[in-house]
Amino acid sequence: MAWITPKTDWQETDPVMLDPDYVRIRGNILHLRDMARQLYLPFPLADMADYGPAEFPYVEFFANVDNNVDALLDNTFRPPRSERARAYAANGRVWNYDDLNRIESALLGLYTALTAEQNARQTLAFSMGGGIFGAYI
Repeated sequence: MAWITPKTDWQETDPVMLDPDYVRIRGNILHLRDMARQLYLPFPLADMADYGPAEFPYVEFFANVDNNVDALLDNTFRPPRSERARAYAANGRVWNYDDLNRIESALLGLYTALTAEQNARQTLAFSMGGGIFGAYI
């Protein structure tokens, strides 16, 4: 998935549209997972379903996104004083503008950090010369 610049200026009056908002957030989480795989040991993420307009999302739909942001931060780089995922309850409140600002700001911060780590990786450039390598007895 390609990185899409997150919306980090959510206001109380902004409507939350699962398409394109959830699609963007899910895609960015998957993109960051792929970036992290190049720099860190593998770690699991919860399933995030594709959203279709005929489907009604359950609480896990929202909680898995929040928990996956936590998993990305916990297994790569968690900034000091960053907020943890909140608990979701069936028939309770799902995302509001504060949650979306927290989620998308965390994704943007992690994208910046992982991009910097990727760019700062040192490499050793040399040619092996094509000879035979190994211990001689």
